[in-house]
Amino acid sequence: MKKTMFCATVLAAALLGAKDALESIDPLIGTEGTGSQYGGMMPMTGVPFGSVQWVPMTRLTEVGTLSYNEIDTKLLGFIAARQPAIWMGEWGQVSFMPRTGAVDCDFVTRGAELDHAKEKATPWKYAVETPAFDAEMAGTSRAAIWRIKFRGPKPHVVVDASRDYRKGPSDIRPADGALEISPDNRTLSGWNSDRLDAHHSYPLPNFRGWFVMEFSRPFTAYGTYAGDPKSVKNPAKPIWDPKPTDYQKVTAKSGERVVQADRCGGWVEFAESGEPLFVKVGVSLISREQAFENLKREIPGWDLDAVAAQSKAAWAEKFARLQIETPSESVKTIFYTGLYHALLYPREIGEYGRYYSAFDDKVHTGESYSCYSLWDTYRAEHPLLTLVAPERVDGMMQALLQNYREGGWLPKWPNPGYTGIMVGAPAEMVLAEAWSKGFRGFDVKLAYEAVKKNATVPQPTDKAFDWRDRGCFGDTPETRAGLSWYQELGYIACDKVRESVSRTQDFCLNDTAAAILADAVGKPEDAAFFRARSKCYTNLWNAASRLFLPRRADGAWDDPLKGHHYCECSPETGLWCIPHDVEGLVALLGGPASFEKELDTYFETLFWKPERGNKSIHGNEPSHHTSYLYNFCGKPEKTAFRVREIMSRSYSTNRKGFDGNEDCGQMSAWYILSALGFYPMNPATGWYEIGSPIVDRATVRIGAPYSPATLEIVCRNQATENYKVVSVTFNGKPLENHRIHHNELVKGGRLEFTMGR
Repeated sequence: MKKTMFCATVLAAALLGAKDALESIDPLIGTEGTGSQYGGMMPMTGVPFGSVQWVPMTRLTEVGTLSYNEIDTKLLGFIAARQPAIWMGEWGQVSFMPRTGAVDCDFVTRGAELDHAKEKATPWKYAVETPAFDAEMAGTSRAAIWRIKFRGPKPHVVVDASRDYRKGPSDIRPADGALEISPDNRTLSGWNSDRLDAHHSYPLPNFRGWFVMEFSRPFTAYGTYAGDPKSVKNPAKPIWDPKPTDYQKVTAKSGERVVQADRCGGWVEFAESGEPLFVKVGVSLISREQAFENLKREIPGWDLDAVAAQSKAAWAEKFARLQIETPSESVKTIFYTGLYHALLYPREIGEYGRYYSAFDDKVHTGESYSCYSLWDTYRAEHPLLTLVAPERVDGMMQALLQNYREGGWLPKWPNPGYTGIMVGAPAEMVLAEAWSKGFRGFDVKLAYEAVKKNATVPQPTDKAFDWRDRGCFGDTPETRAGLSWYQELGYIACDKVRESVSRTQDFCLNDTAAAILADAVGKPEDAAFFRARSKCYTNLWNAASRLFLPRRADGAWDDPLKGHHYCECSPETGLWCIPHDVEGLVALLGGPASFEKELDTYFETLFWKPERGNKSIHGNEPSHHTSYLYNFCGKPEKTAFRVREIMSRSYSTNRKGFDGNEDCGQMSAWYILSALGFYPMNPATGWYEIGSPIVDRATVRIGAPYSPATLEIVCRNQATENYKVVSVTFNGKPLENHRIHHNELVKGGRLEFTMGR
C-alpha cells in the first residue's frame, strides 16, 4: 500500500511538472520562412504519434511547400495533414473552409483575412478569429472536432475531397477523388487517391484516403464542384512559388449530391443562428465504414472541450517522462517545443487492429507506423524515443519488418510506401539500435534477414540507374542504391551513381549495424565480414587533398566540385562522415593533434560562414555529430564549446525556428539530447558521447519495456560561461572516457556534471 501511494505521489508530481512544461510549447516556432530553409513546421493539433495532424491551411501543399506558413495573410481552411516534412508529399488528405456570403469553392478567392495575433495554437487545441467566423478545433489520432461561430449571412462550409497539383508526376491518376453529400443524416463522405510521392514508386490501385464529416445542424442547401483540367496554363512549373494559373478552375453545381473528378468537393449551407456549428471529421486508409468507426470511437459526442482535455492529457503523460529545470525561458521553450515536434513521428497508421499497407496495397491485421524520415532520424530522433517513448519502439521496428514482408525490402523513407529519397540504409541503423538497447519485442531473425538482403542483394536494375535524388524508379525501390559497385570495387563509382561519396560512407556505417544484428542471431562469420567491409570508406581517401573524394569505376579520381557526389554536404563536411570509426579517421589525418587542427579549421573557416550555402550547416544532418568528435582526440572541452555554440546560434524561439528543416524531429532531438549532456556518435551501438548540458537539472522517467526507473541529471555550477565539463559521474563513478551506454542510463541513477570555465 505504501509503495502504491508513493508511486501515485510521484506520478502526480510528474504530471504537475508536465503541465508547466506544456505551457512552454510554442507550435508556431519553425512555421515562418521563404523557400524551404527554415524549420518547415506547421501548428499541428492532435495527439503524440497521431495518424494525422489537424492544421490551419494558409496555402496549397506541394513537395517543398507546407499547408501553413506564418507569412501568409489568408486562411484557406483546415486540413487533415499527413505530410511529414516539407520535402515530402501529402497523401489522402481532406480539407474544408467555413465561409459566409456567396458560395466560393476556389482556393484562390475563398480565403478569410488572417490576423496571426488572433490565433492561439497548442498541441491539443487551436483557435482563430477571422472577420467571417471564429473557429476552435481539437483532434485525436484519426478524428477532430470544430466549434464554429459564424458572422454574417449564408453560413456554409466548403469541403475539398481531392486536389490537383502543379507537378504533373504527382498527379498521375484521373478522377482521383469523390464526394457524396447525405442531407438526411447531415454527413459528407468521400475519398481521394492523392499521393504526391506516387511517382517515386509503383501504382497502388487500392490506396484511398477516406473521410467522413458530420455536422450538428441540418443543411439548408448544398452542391458540388469539380475542376477543369484544361484550365491549367502551367502544368509543369517548378514546385515552388505557386500562381493562380497553376491550378484547375472549378465549376460549382447547386443541388448536386455526388461528384468524382481529379479536383472536386462540395459545400453545405446552414440557417443563420447565434449558436455555434459543430463539425466532426473522421479519417481512414481502410474504408468509409472504418472512417465512421474511427470517428465514433474517438469522438462519440459533440464536446470539443472534452476532446481537447483528453488530447492534452495524452501530451501531459509523455511530458511527465522528461522534465528540466533551467532559469532560461528560451531554453525551456526550445526544449519543450522540440519535444512536441519529436513526439509527432513516426505516425501510427493502424486502425484498431488493422492497417493499410502501401507496400503491397492490402489491408492487414495488426498495428503499424509510417512517415519515418530515417536518413535524418536514425541520428537522434530514434535514440530520443528509446528514452521518452520506449513502449513505442518495438512496434516501430515491427512496422519496418512489415514493410519488408509486404514489399520485399526495407524502406528508406516510407511515405506511405517506398520513395527512395536520401541515401544509405538507415532502417538497418534503427533496427540494430533497438536490439543494442535491449528491445526484444520484434523478430530479430527476420530483422537480420531483411538487413542482410539489403546489404548483399542489389536491385536487378542497380546498374541501370544513376539513382538521382527523387528519381522515378517505378517497380524498383531504392534500397542500397549502387550496391553492385560497392561490392565489386569497395566503393561506389561516381561516374555510375550520384552522391557516390556519401553513399559509400553511409554503407560502411550501415555495415556496422548489419554486424550487430549478425551477432544477435549467432552469425559470427557474417558479423566479421560486415565489420571488415565497414572500413571500405578508406578506398575514397585521397591523401593528397586529405579528403574523401569521388572516384570513377576505373579508379581515377574525379573533381568533387563538378557533379553531385555528396548528399546534403560538401567535401569538407564529408571528411567527418565516419561516425562508426573515428579512431580510423584520426589515424588517416595523422593522429590526434592533426585531427584536432582539421576540426578547428572546419568550424572556424566554414561552418558559420554565410557563403556556406546548405552544404556545411547544422541544419543538414551530416554535420550533427561533428561537434562531438573532439572527444576522440582528448579535447572534450572543445566538444563542449562547439555544442553550446550550436545550441545558441542554430536554435531560437522565433518563427523561423532553427537552422534548417525539422525533418520529423531530428533537429529538435539533437537539441534535447545535447541539452541533457550526451549524444550518440554511432546510434546502432547504444553509446553516447558526453557534451555540455545547458539545464540545471533533468528527470527522465524510464518505463516499459524497461523496468521502471528514474534517471536524474544534475549540473553543478551551471552558467552560460561555464561550458566545460570539469567532471562527470554516474552513480558516483567517474566517466573517464566521456562516454556512457544507454543500457546503464535506463537502469536509473544520477548522472552528475560539475561545470566550469
